Amino acid sequence: MAQQILKTGFLLTQQGHNLLRRRQLSNQLADLIEQEGWKISLFSLLEFNNMPAANFSRLRRLFQQVIDDEEYSVINYFEK
Repeated sequence: MAQQILKTGFLLTQQGHNLLRRRQLSNQLADLIEQEGWKISLFSLLEFNNMPAANFSRLRRLFQQVIDDEEYSVINYFEK
C-alpha cells in the first residue's frame, strides 16, 4: 500500500497540465488513503524500508496503544 501511495503521489506531481490524468491520479490517491493503516504503512516504508511483517505488526500495535491511551504520547512509549 505504501509503495502505491508514493508512486501515485509522484506521478501526480509529474502530470503538469494534463488535468484528466491529474484527476484520475488524485482519485486513486484518495482511495488509497481511505484504507485503514496507510499512515503506519507509509511511515514504516519511509523510516525502515522493507520491515519484516512481525516487526510491522509490533509497530502497528504500539501506535494503536498510543492512539488509545490519552494519558501518554508516543515519546513516553519510546522512553520506557
